[in-house]
Formats: sequence, structure tokens, C-alpha cells
Amino acid sequence: MRLDLMRWIALILLLVTSPASALAETRQFGNIVFTMPSGWLGGKVESTTKILLPRSRVADCTGCRIYLGKGSLKHENLETFLLGQIHGLHNGDDRSKIKMKTKPASFQAGSHEALFVTWSFAEREIFLGLAIELSSRYEFTAFRARSDGSDVTKKMNRYFEPFVASLKFVSEGEPALLPEARPGSLAGVYRGYQLGVSVGAGGAGTLSQQYKTLVFWRDGHFYEGTPPNGLAPLDTKELLEAYDSAFGVYREQESQIVLTFSDGRKQSMSPLSDGRWQLDEREMLPVEPVEDNSRFDSRLSAMTFGGFTSGSGIDGGTLAALDIQLFDDGTYSVNSMLSTGGGFSGGGGFAAGGRERAEGTYQVKDGLIRFIAQDGKQLPPKLIYRHRAKIFIGSMELK
Repeated sequence: MRLDLMRWIALILLLVTSPASALAETRQFGNIVFTMPSGWLGGKVESTTKILLPRSRVADCTGCRIYLGKGSLKHENLETFLLGQIHGLHNGDDRSKIKMKTKPASFQAGSHEALFVTWSFAEREIFLGLAIELSSRYEFTAFRARSDGSDVTKKMNRYFEPFVASLKFVSEGEPALLPEARPGSLAGVYRGYQLGVSVGAGGAGTLSQQYKTLVFWRDGHFYEGTPPNGLAPLDTKELLEAYDSAFGVYREQESQIVLTFSDGRKQSMSPLSDGRWQLDEREMLPVEPVEDNSRFDSRLSAMTFGGFTSGSGIDGGTLAALDIQLFDDGTYSVNSMLSTGGGFSGGGGFAAGGRERAEGTYQVKDGLIRFIAQDGKQLPPKLIYRHRAKIFIGSMELK
């Protein structure tokens, strides 16, 4: 991939001088405020990096990715930071497959120093990384495209250049996208679901219920999913430092509830009746958290099956089963089973599997149930609540 140094110098100058478009879809990741490329969506946050990826309709950039690093306070030189970010991006990979294509190029962009460098990984992927020195921090972003003979530079120019030009920084005075919380009327846990289609073996579709939970506090905050400390007040500073985008602020605007997530996403809820709210295709219902220190003599059971990809030449799949027994003395036991098997279209087949059993204690507090194994390790906590005289742990009914 051949890069035009003067073109990139001009781009970095845009980075410190261009206003963000008021019509663009703006998002935030830590200290960085950016414009989402058209047709792209926000993916997962790994240990050090936020990943953006194109939707399936962006056919000219299949396999492309944009990465946003978590950055750091200034404590080393910019080149050391840049190389460390590259290694972090390939954490768990065979680093001997990283081949640097250019040396880090340095230049001044206004009051900021910037470095960029290109590299390949396993000769299959081309990367361009950019490190920016701010007044008190370093920030990092990168672009990946497949090295498949297509015009990588054209992809970079179309998607990465506008993205980089949109970057703004909270530490440099850009307003954060999360508004200040104000007291509101909502409090407690709300639960809703919508029907979705999951694709199984042979491409067959199966209807399933896709659940969502929202937890509200009267101080104006909310959390989508399972808050780390349950119904206890949110530690927003801790959540921001953890780059947790599941929390945010809600505002009552006329008859609507507007949810603003910490990364800038927005959703609106419309009132129904009996305390219910409409959120997209879901009807969100208030549910009752289970009391602290509750005990049960009940069980949870779940089973899932995933088929091999249609056209792979293999029939079969993986079956997983889980059975959790809760006892009224505060202990639990877990039995799990995993089995994989299949047959090849040309004949023959395979099978493998195993079973495990574990025991420990459970505790109900602040709307969460926590499972503590005998060795002291804890499973991820789950919301526990009553709905229509039934008790649920997450989306599973306790029977």
C-alpha cells in the first residue's frame, strides 16, 4: 500500500480544525468523540480497543475494521505508545506475523504531534495506525483492510479519512455526549422481549424471545442489562473508566423518555398503560426485585443447539445443556454437558463431549444473585426479579 505523506499531513490538520457535522451520527469512546462512518456500526470493546465494523451492505469493504484505542496519560514517548498499541491490537496473535511496511512518520498538526505507520499481519491484512499527542494524553486509532488485491488505499480514503477528520477530544475541550443527570420519576427494573429469528442447522430459522432489561434510578441514570452492583447507586466514574457504554442518563421530554447512553447512542420510550413503555418492538414492563437474602428450593434448566454452517459439508452441531439446583440452605450445584457431533457429506463422522459438576453458595442482594464456587471464584451476577408470580434469573424462569 502506497501512502501520500502530504495527503496525511493535510488530514491531520483537518483533525484539529474541522467542525463535526450536525447531521452526522456522533459517538464517544472514552476521551474520543467521533462520527460513525455511514453504513458502519459499533462492535465490541476488547481489552484495549473499540472495534467499528461495516454492515453487510458495505460490500466494497468486507473485512474492514476501524479500531479506537483506550489511550493513556502521557508517560512515555509517542513512538513507544504507538508500537505498544499495535502489539495490544494483536494481543493473543503470533506477533512474528507482524511486518512493518513503513517507519513511523512524525509531523506537527497545530499544537499536536502525530505519528502514523503501516504494517501487515500474516500477509493477509493491511493496517494503518495513527497516534496523536494531546496536551496531557496519547490517543490511537487504526484501519484494517484485507490484502486481497483490491484497492486498499481507496477503501482507506473512503472510510478512514472522514473518520479521522471527525475526531475530537474531551480533554481538549470537546463536550462529552453524556448530559448531566437530573432527578427523574423512573426507578427499578423493567423487562421486555421481542421475537427474533435464530438460524440453526441447514439454515433453518427458529423463532426465539430476545429479552432486554433496563434498570432506572431516580437520580436520572439507567443501565441496560445487569448493573455491576445491581440496584445499588451507579458508580458512574468507575463505569466511565471501564469504558462501559451500557449506562446513561434518561430525560423526560413531554410524554417520552429519552435514553442517552454514555457513548452517545439515543433511544426513546413511549408510554403505554399500567406503567408500561414501548421501546422499539419491545413492551417494557416493571418487575419486582427479589428481597435480599432470599432462599430457594428450585432449579434452572437450559438447553441450546447450534448447527454447522449450511454448505460446510458437515451435518450436525453442538448441544449444550445446563442444570442449576438451588437449595434453601444457600447452596447450589451445577451440572453441565457439552456434546459435538457430525457426519461428513463424503462419509464418516465424529463425536466429542463431556460433563462437569460444580458446587458452591449463592447470595441475593441489591436485586442480584451471585454464585460463589467452592474455590472462591464467582460466576457473573444476574438480575433476579418477580414477574406475574414467577421468579426469573436473567431471562430464565426459576422452577
